[in-house]
Amino acid sequence: MKAVTCLLVAAALVTQAFADDGEAKKRLEAAQAAWSEPEKALEEINRALDAEPSGLLADQCKLFKASVLQELGEVDEAETYFSELIRKLGTSREKVARVIKGEAMSRKARILFTNRGDTRAAVQLLVSSLRANPNPGTADMASVLYLRLGRDPEKYDEKQRAKWLQLATQFNEESLRMNLEANKRRPEILAKNKAKFDLQAAMILFVTGKEDEGKAKFAAIPAQDLTAATLYQQGLFLALTGDEAGALAKMKEFIESRDTPSARNIARGVARSEPDLVEHLKRPEWAEVFGEDEKVHRRRSKPTSQPNK
Repeated sequence: MKAVTCLLVAAALVTQAFADDGEAKKRLEAAQAAWSEPEKALEEINRALDAEPSGLLADQCKLFKASVLQELGEVDEAETYFSELIRKLGTSREKVARVIKGEAMSRKARILFTNRGDTRAAVQLLVSSLRANPNPGTADMASVLYLRLGRDPEKYDEKQRAKWLQLATQFNEESLRMNLEANKRRPEILAKNKAKFDLQAAMILFVTGKEDEGKAKFAAIPAQDLTAATLYQQGLFLALTGDEAGALAKMKEFIESRDTPSARNIARGVARSEPDLVEHLKRPEWAEVFGEDEKVHRRRSKPTSQPNK
């Protein structure tokens, strides 16, 4: 997994809530450090769960484990964990519990969108996630999904699409505001989040008829702040503006950034369902990248990989 997600930032913050230096906490920290080595991360997090099978620390471990599984494309197992955490934490008012629940809802929303094809259910879950755990990354994802809804003429009429695009704008503005508030003392995270959210703003401007403003917004984003997490959106923006070669190059990089056949297939599925890529995907060079899925050999789960009851 080449891109460190905002989940790791949230996870590190939650870890501070646990004052003891017990075995489970050490194993969780080791798993977080091994994020780019998923099998090692899973081994460490399983040991953490063996040491601490229940309680909020165990819930955080399950959240982390499910997120690793999701990045590997093991979405059914990941979704089981996320659903369990959402049910278990319910209406808890503890801050740590709300953070874990909010992250679980946000990650499950990604599954509903990328694997189940249910964009509306995904965005509704994101809104609920924001109530539990206000987070600029979650607000950005809501904006991205509302934008997609607003670009789908086959499912929604013009009036409904306009409503979706208005909500995309509102959540984009909220993500920028929350980023300033949450990361004012962490300039690197602030800058990278801002670049990602400004890219979304550029996209919204372009598709709502403010094409020159959208292009100017995109051109002003510092290239060094655009992480691998923005590759798909960069490719989509370039496709919208007519830069065919640039768009395809970014999309290829996006596919290659996924570490397993299953994860790459999921990425291909996202592109194939993108309203703004329909015509592009008819071209042979695009079909070569997105048309055929790879064979998937399922990872064997260890007994400890099942959610603790």
